[in-house]
Amino acid sequence: MKKIILIGIFGIAAITATAQPRSIGVRLGINQELSFQQYVRNEDNIIQFDAGAFAAQGAQVSLTFNWITPAKNSNFASYGGFGVGGGYSAKDNFWYYKYKDGATLPSYVFFGITGMIGLEYTFDNIPLAIALDYRPLIGIDVGKKSYNKITSTDTGINLHTAGFLQLGLSVKYLF
Repeated sequence: MKKIILIGIFGIAAITATAQPRSIGVRLGINQELSFQQYVRNEDNIIQFDAGAFAAQGAQVSLTFNWITPAKNSNFASYGGFGVGGGYSAKDNFWYYKYKDGATLPSYVFFGITGMIGLEYTFDNIPLAIALDYRPLIGIDVGKKSYNKITSTDTGINLHTAGFLQLGLSVKYLF
């Protein structure tokens, strides 16, 4: 695990050491996140790192690789891509089944793959962009006990359904 983290850190450092444009900003939605983007390959692609908190209940990070398609004669661009994400939830969220008559659920971690699709507008005279995107995280919860109403059994690994609610509005400073 340590090797994977080190490879990821060195990979991000190598990418950010290039002379390509970057952006930093905030992404608001169910999660409140800080976002960093590094443009690669002549500004045709973006590597995006997001880290933040959701509803004061936990934290989530994601790393995505996105392809950009600028609109002709316009400041709009669409983008889409894929990546990985994960996080930690300190307590249960309202959209899950309750555990045996509403008892308190333990904290848990989650991880999975993520996709991203969005539309961005870049202003002409100021280095600012706004974007609306959808970034679902399809993964599993580990360590979360829930009660399956159909089979009347306890489960420890579940589908991370909260990851489907990832619509966000971003404001980014380009540099």
